[in-house]
Order: sequence, then structure tokens, then C-alpha cells
Amino acid sequence: MSEKIVVVALGHRALGTTLPEQKVATKAAAKAIADLVEEGAKVVISHSNGPQIGMIHTAMNEFGKTHPDYTFAPMSVCSAMSQGYIGYDLQNAIRSEFISRGIYKPVATILTQTVIDPYDDAFADPEKIIGRVLTEEEAEAEEEKGNQLVKETYPLLKECKDINFTGSIEARDIPKGDADVIVCEAFVGNVILKLYEGLAGTLLSKVKQGLMSTLRSKIGALLIKPALKKTMKEFNTDDHGGAPLLGLRGLVVKTHGSSNAKDVKMGILQCVQFTEEQINEKIKENLAVKQED
Repeated sequence: MSEKIVVVALGHRALGTTLPEQKVATKAAAKAIADLVEEGAKVVISHSNGPQIGMIHTAMNEFGKTHPDYTFAPMSVCSAMSQGYIGYDLQNAIRSEFISRGIYKPVATILTQTVIDPYDDAFADPEKIIGRVLTEEEAEAEEEKGNQLVKETYPLLKECKDINFTGSIEARDIPKGDADVIVCEAFVGNVILKLYEGLAGTLLSKVKQGLMSTLRSKIGALLIKPALKKTMKEFNTDDHGGAPLLGLRGLVVKTHGSSNAKDVKMGILQCVQFTEEQINEKIKENLAVKQED
């Protein structure tokens, strides 16, 4: 007879919201899991981690505010941390329960990642709050930041139901990918782009200079060349060419003033892709639908 595989899903209420509650909850869960194992089943456990992510995210953000030398932790990292310590408590509780019953089977914790659809409609109407919630005063203060254009744009984006508007973002969080789209006026946008372009170029130059400084570093550079080349490609602005100007009747791709031949080539290829995918037409259609609604 083949061994049964049982999948146990623990919701957030099954784990509690604080560390002491989780200790008690995992011990209770371990007893039920041990019962299944005694009946001859292989058990796979999945669990919720919303409250735990929120607790870690809040703690890391508050710590970052009082200690500027430390960076905030993105939500994905907080998720991994929560999986780790939930798994740690579950694993210890299950192993202890096994030993008390004379069951000598291994227990392992595995951290996982799930691929999700970034365009899922659920993002437009979230049902569960994870992480720190701003007070009313803090939220109002966020809306008051910036010049008059920013102050007038903020409530418009906030009221738009078709996007997942998360509010203002700190400049230091932009390269971490905390937002897919950054809305800003032209001058600020240009400063951000030029700063990161220059910073990337300078860092790459310094890395190359360091790798070529000694015979030992040159040998090391040779060993890491494939991986380094792949990483450097991600920071190479020449591969992007330019950016489309949206809201126009025609197609315009803007490149920067110091563009070289490769930049221009990539800009032209962007025009081709933009045209083939009928981006302008799709924007017009969506605007027409909104006006009808």
C-alpha cells in the first residue's frame, strides 16, 4: 500500500499573532500532525504568514527610522524571514512531539517563493492589511508633501480605482523596486534618472578599476567574469535607448542628450515594438471606455 501524503494548511488564526501565541499554537498543531504521521501519512504543511510579515515589516521600518545607517526591509524579505521563524517553531514543536511518542522521522523547513500575476485584479482592492498602518496625522502629512503639482496629483491617484496606488516613496527605496511606476514631474524625474545613470557608471568603473589593480584581483576577475558581465548588463543604460512620451497622438521616444549610436538604435527598436504592440491605440481605447463609464 502506498504511503498517503496529507497537506495541512494552517491559517493565521492557527498560529496566533505574537511569538508567545505562536509557541502555544505550534505545539497544538504538532499534536495533530503527529497523529497523522502515526497513521502512516507523509505530511506537508503550508501556513499563513500575514500577521508575522506585518510585525517584521513594522519592526524593520521603525528600526530604520531611528537608525539611519540601516535600510528598510522590503516586503519580500520580511516574508522570507517570517517563513523562517514560523518554520523554526513548527519544526521544533513537531520534533519534540515526535520524540515524546517514539517517532524518529526527520522534520524539515523549506522556504518557498510563489510566482504571482502582477496584473491580478485583487491588487486593486486588497482585503487584508499587512504591515504598519499610518495614523490619520501621518497620512495627511504624506498628502501635504511636495509642490502644488504633487499636492493636486496625489488625491487624483489616490481616488483612481484601476491602479494600486501606495502613496509617496522615498528616493532610497526606488532602486529596491518598491514601486513599479514612479509618478513625478519632469525636473525631479530627470534628476533621478541622471543620478542613477551616473551612479551606476561610477560604481561599475570603480569595480573594474579594483579588479584590474593586482595580479590576484585579475585572476579573480577572470573567474567571475561571466556572472559579473551579466550583472553589469542590468546596469547598462545603453540597452534601453529611451522612454516613450505618453499622452500624445503620435509616437515619440525620448533619448538623452549624450546618446551614442547604440542608444539611438535601441530607441528605434523601442519605436518598432511600441508600434507593433499598438500601445497608443490601447491607451485610446481604455480612455474611451473610462469616459463612457
